Parts: sequence; C-alpha cells; structure tokens
Amino acid sequence: MKKHTVHIPTVTIGIPAYNEEGNITQVLQSLLQQSSSFYFLDAIYCVSDCSTDKTDEIVRNFPSRKVVFLRNNKRIGKSLILNKLCARSNSDILVVLDADISIKSPHMIDRLVKPFENPKVMLTSGHAKPHEVNSFFQKILYVGYELHERSIRRVKKSDMYKCEGAVRAFRKKFYKQLTFPQISSEDVYPYLICQQEKYTFVPVMEAVVYKKLPSTYTDYLKQIRRYLMSRSVHTKRFSAKVIQDSYTIGTKEKIVTFIVHFFKDPVYTTLYISILLYPKIINIFSKVESGVWEISTSTKSTRQKTRNKIRKMLYYRA
Repeated sequence: MKKHTVHIPTVTIGIPAYNEEGNITQVLQSLLQQSSSFYFLDAIYCVSDCSTDKTDEIVRNFPSRKVVFLRNNKRIGKSLILNKLCARSNSDILVVLDADISIKSPHMIDRLVKPFENPKVMLTSGHAKPHEVNSFFQKILYVGYELHERSIRRVKKSDMYKCEGAVRAFRKKFYKQLTFPQISSEDVYPYLICQQEKYTFVPVMEAVVYKKLPSTYTDYLKQIRRYLMSRSVHTKRFSAKVIQDSYTIGTKEKIVTFIVHFFKDPVYTTLYISILLYPKIINIFSKVESGVWEISTSTKSTRQKTRNKIRKMLYYRA
C-alpha cells in the first residue's frame, strides 16, 4: 500500500516597516518562536520603507538567517511594498503582518495558515485587538472598536470587515495574481478580489495580534481617514454588486448599534461620536492623492526610544 505523505506548506512572512525601531525586535523574535506545526518557514522579509530611525540597523543585524532585510530608496507606501513581497515570495503561503503589532500566542501563525488545508481557501485574516488602553483618549477610541465589533456580530454577511490589514495570509495562486493599486484601501482590496473571482476567504478570529490605539487626536485623524476612504476608493474598480455585497454595515445598523451601546456606556459613546463627526465631514470633501499615508507616531512602541534616551543620559553623566 502507498503511504500518503502530508504536504507541509512553506511560508514566507512579509513585514512592511517604517520607523519601527521600538517594536521590530519583539515582532521578529515572536515570529521565530512560533510553534510552526502546520508550516515550514522559508523566510521573513522585512521591507524598510526608507526608515529614518534605527529600524534598518536592527533588522540588518538581526541574528537569524531567516530574517531578510530589504530597503526602499524612497517611501512608496504599503500597497506597493505588498506588490514587492508578492513578486519576491515563492512560498506556498505569503503571510503579511504590520510591523507595529504585538503577538502573544506562539500558535498565531499556525492558526492563520491551517485553513489552507482546504485547497479552495485563497485568503485568511486574523484579528487585531487594541492593547495598552491607558489614556483618556484611548478609552474613547476603544468605544469605536467595541461599536465596530458589535456591528459585525449584528450583521450576518460581514466578512469584509474581518479582513484586516495587520494580519493576513495568501495562497500562492492568489498572491501571484494580485496587484495592489498604489492608492487603495489595501486591507479590504484582497477580499473584494475574492468576491469578484468567487474565491474563498476565511476569517480566523483566533489568530490574534494586538495594536496600540492612537493617543492623540491628530494621529486618530490619520488612521480614520484611511478607513473612511475605503468604499469611495474601490467603487470604480469593482461592480456595484461586489461593493453592495461587501459593504454590508449601513447607516441603520450603525445607529442601532450606537443606541444599544449608548445605554451601556453613555459618556464614552457620546464622546466617541463627537470626535468622529469632524473626519466624517472632512471625508466628504477630501480626495486620496497618494498611497503614502502619514504615520501615526503615537502608535509606535517607545521601548527602544526610551532605552536610547537612557543610554544618552548615562553617557553624558559619565
């Protein structure tokens, strides 16, 4: 009798990074410490988008042959970096992660790639949760996260909102045919392609990563603008049916969710809606002219920066 050998898929991990000296070390360490029961790790490509801090130095000198450092000579934005990763990778699965995440579980990548055992699955996405909710402003923003999660639970066909740019995986057949537009809402773009091509997408809510919420209103405006532009950016690229079937959380659902949450937490819910009004109004008159977004500096980890300041203090005291 012939023995059936189980094919373990190869995985390349791609990380677009811009000025992540405070976080990139712990991300790379976390990835190298993953259990890898359902995949073989080929490489981790870290693409510096012309960083001006010590990101390049840290990645270039990272003590693992699995970590490959790449650098852009000028900033090109995440969408075009994703195209570079798709072209460079030759693994069965390409995992793309944001550089400002925190990974707590050693099984996160395993959970993200396991659905690919089904040959019909082309795309999976994990779940990004907020962490370090400490400041008053972050507590207000956390209400936005809760409203978003409640809306997703209320609407049955809400998979597009579970396709998160911070943590995704692509089958080779899919990522080799993908070309991200320079100006795009790149988090949901692959999902819309799946809808268009009738491919299977699987949200993996157990594949959790953590992201820091903005601690300033300026940084919040930078982030929320990307989200609010999503539908308008893609309307001309996809059919009306794809857009309608994907963007399923409408005004009615949002109002109902707001009312329900208001009775649970009236003060913070009201504060969140009040800070959302301005970017909503601005979005009506704004146009996206570049794929290079402004960076939210308050979401960057300050651990490395703090260590650098301490070293300087000790040096001058000596």
